[in-house]
Amino acid sequence: SSFLSALSSLLREGRERQIHEKLIEAAQALTGPAVTLAALFEGVPPNILIARAVSRFRCISWDVFATRSDIILGESPLDGTTVASGLYQLSQPCGLAECDVFLSHSWHDDAREKWQAL
Repeated sequence: SSFLSALSSLLREGRERQIHEKLIEAAQALTGPAVTLAALFEGVPPNILIARAVSRFRCISWDVFATRSDIILGESPLDGTTVASGLYQLSQPCGLAECDVFLSHSWHDDAREKWQAL
């Protein structure tokens, strides 16, 4: 029983490591020049930047988001420097595979139309 438990743990760790490596490969392939430039500015290798981003990934549940139209309709940009009051507190740490939808918000689109569509 303890042997099977240890074996299961080793297999899970190996699989998680494989998934992480594949995510880094995919992210580097998709981000190309952007991650390279960011790495140059930050002075760290691209794979470290990607690992940091993955470890900081957060989400807002739909149950919360659906009650907060101000996230989309508000005037505060979600640009990483200015964050709507309390927005971070609405989010929670999330694994990349645990997020059902990634919603990218463009400030060029009509906010009311977007909120109605959501």
